[in-house]
Amino acid sequence: MPLISIDAIAPQCHLGLWRIEETIDDIIATDNRLAGVVDKIEHFHSESRRKEVLAVYGLLFAMTDNPYLRIEHDDLSRPVIDGYHVSISHTRGYAALLLSTRHKVAIDIEFISNRVERVASKFIRNDEVADSLYAKLIHWSAKETIYKLFANENLDFFDMRIAPFDQREEGNIEVDDLKIEKKQSVHYLCNDKYVLTYAAI
Repeated sequence: MPLISIDAIAPQCHLGLWRIEETIDDIIATDNRLAGVVDKIEHFHSESRRKEVLAVYGLLFAMTDNPYLRIEHDDLSRPVIDGYHVSISHTRGYAALLLSTRHKVAIDIEFISNRVERVASKFIRNDEVADSLYAKLIHWSAKETIYKLFANENLDFFDMRIAPFDQREEGNIEVDDLKIEKKQSVHYLCNDKYVLTYAAI
């Protein structure tokens, strides 16, 4: 089953995760309602991008049971769904969707890869502690999540500071938005495939 999970993470707030491992036709076959959004993928040349969009719609329909919802984008290219706060993220082989009728939300998912080691200096501050590959990925993903959550602030990675934390498979970290002097909690999940972070306010 490509749909891995749908979990309630807060009142009226749900997170869906899809493992993308099938063909486009196979994804559509998992839910006949997806045939109604084929027009949403036709302009993408990349097959992987088409799969990502279909997987997100698969999550959307499973999470809302409403096949008439459509994903649009605002002037900042943020996803918009009528009646919902929404955040979307993709990484190699996975799509994640965070939906809420109550909370402003943001999510990020990152495939486990050591490429983050090569760019760590571009997003980790001198006063942050990120000694392992997973710690660096958590920093990267959490800052992406905060960037999405406060998109109107045009945050730079160095405008965010992550407090030291004891790394586990799952936990919460505190992110300082130094631009407006505000702290925000971000939840993280780690396994051997990906690091996922999300926040809701």
